[in-house]
Amino acid sequence: MSTPPPNFPAGDSAAPAPLPPPRVPDHELIRRIGRGAYGEVWIARSVTGAYRAVKVVHRASFDHDRPFEREFEGIQKFEPISRGHESQVDILHVGRGNDCFYYVMELADDQATGGQINPESYAPRTLKSDLMFHGRLPFEECVRIGLALTTALENLHGHGLAHRDVKPSNIIFVNGVPNLAGIGLVAGVEATRSYVGTEGFAAPEGPGSAQADLYSLGKVLYEISTGKDRQDFPELPTQLRELPDREGLMELNAVITRACRHDPKDRYVSATAMRTDLELPQSGRSLARVHRLERKLRLVRRAGGVMTALAVVIAAGWFWQARQTRIVRDLGAEKSYLAEENRERLVRLDIANSVRLMYHDDFSGALLSLAEALPLVTNNPAEAAIHRIRIQQLLPHPASVATSEFSPDEHRVVTGGADGIVRVWDLARDEQPVAEFPQDSAVGRVRFTHDGRLLFVVQRSSLKQPDRVALLDAVTGRLVFTPISDLTCVALSPDDRWLAVARTNFAVQIIAADTGRIAAELVGHRAQVEMVSFSPDSSQIISASHDGTVRRWQVSSGQAIGEPLPHPQPVAQAIFSGDASRIVTATAAGELAPAVQIQTWDAATGLSSLQEKLNARHPRPGVAFFPR
Repeated sequence: MSTPPPNFPAGDSAAPAPLPPPRVPDHELIRRIGRGAYGEVWIARSVTGAYRAVKVVHRASFDHDRPFEREFEGIQKFEPISRGHESQVDILHVGRGNDCFYYVMELADDQATGGQINPESYAPRTLKSDLMFHGRLPFEECVRIGLALTTALENLHGHGLAHRDVKPSNIIFVNGVPNLAGIGLVAGVEATRSYVGTEGFAAPEGPGSAQADLYSLGKVLYEISTGKDRQDFPELPTQLRELPDREGLMELNAVITRACRHDPKDRYVSATAMRTDLELPQSGRSLARVHRLERKLRLVRRAGGVMTALAVVIAAGWFWQARQTRIVRDLGAEKSYLAEENRERLVRLDIANSVRLMYHDDFSGALLSLAEALPLVTNNPAEAAIHRIRIQQLLPHPASVATSEFSPDEHRVVTGGADGIVRVWDLARDEQPVAEFPQDSAVGRVRFTHDGRLLFVVQRSSLKQPDRVALLDAVTGRLVFTPISDLTCVALSPDDRWLAVARTNFAVQIIAADTGRIAAELVGHRAQVEMVSFSPDSSQIISASHDGTVRRWQVSSGQAIGEPLPHPQPVAQAIFSGDASRIVTATAAGELAPAVQIQTWDAATGLSSLQEKLNARHPRPGVAFFPR
């Protein structure tokens, strides 16, 4: 039988009669709130008036001294590290009497009133109680809980300890943050592994190892994401197709399936590895897509020389990836940052991941990572050149690769490069592209529309600005309309309905993507427009200009929204946040303005909410919002 969780209501009615509690210095024990085979939990009030949980473990509850001493040794080991992580329950004091020991802990939130504690009616909020009251949890909440608990296990395992009983009733909420509790069974990974834990959550080989803890966590994530009992694993909900977060749940299920594999060698090697995979769907990346592509793309088997070189950096790539992922995760969502630094982090994460995948003969996943990273290095010609070489090693492309993108159904890849030819590759074939569409100049960017029928192609003869934009039929290469030239920048709306084209006369045209018809002409800028961006719902456009302004426009009417957003120098970048509530802008650096100015604005009111000057290393900066 497993140790009862701290702060959990009384359990087995067959348990022996309660023993009198010890005297706990500076605490008044008010009421017993939990009881099990090995101990009992009290709600207590400290001399400062703060409510705490006190677990008391009596020697009389054990048949022998050894299990009693083992539980005390676990608390001794855990107490020094408990306060070093926000998702581990804090041990505030440990004491020992003649026939018992006790420890004082943070008190969980009340399941009904949160932080408002009434000791007479208090019932703790645990993950189990959340499931009882609410059923399955939304995808975003499951990922948030999973990330909190994987980082808690990282901390625990990093100190040579294993939890041995991860389950919903041992996960409490303190100030709304999930905390790993139920610490009575914590022990060193080298300890004798008597079979403890809870049936269905315990790994087949038994608890006591880091991978066994991750197995248990996988079962926890299975229960909270599906609403099903852990014994039903790996069965998915019958109404999965009807759930609004079904795509996210399938991404999460890929993590759960790996964590809960029967053979420990097939599971995650560490909590860090599991946490890294959980961060992919949270940031919009597709973990399931990487796994699905594994059998579809085997384009290169001749990379022996390349692999030898890449193997030299594999270890450095892994350590760099783990460190940088934590840094990126901790960036606040309420500030915007210079994209140069952020892009470097993301690019190196993608490179490290692609190296790892190639090392394991997963060329499909490696190509996916490299394809996602390539658009992030266009501001750095030297790095972009190196990155194109990497992709060339995975595609038998006759010219340097400037851009690449997967089709929505993941069956095809489109590439473009310096030879001005757009190539479409079928992932079921190994050697040659299935279609080639020559263009008038080098291809700087190409991507599929969301239905996979068309190709959005931007041609450029230099890195500074595009020469021509066109939409092609993805099968025949036929032009949808006459290509547009005499432009300084261009954007395709997220819904693929509109093109925003900045012309050399400083006007911005809204063009219907299916016909090439000009729907509206936006006039107001007095100098070159450097960037146009759509809102996520395609209803608005923002334009950034060398005249020192950013203007907002309504797509449907072509009318300006509010006053221009003023800047003290030319503006190079402007984008919407993911929820369209904010705009972030970046000015261009030059001889007269050596510092880049970053500002965020309220998209509805046009009021500035953040202004920050940063030293610029490039005259054309970029900005990006990072998700929570």
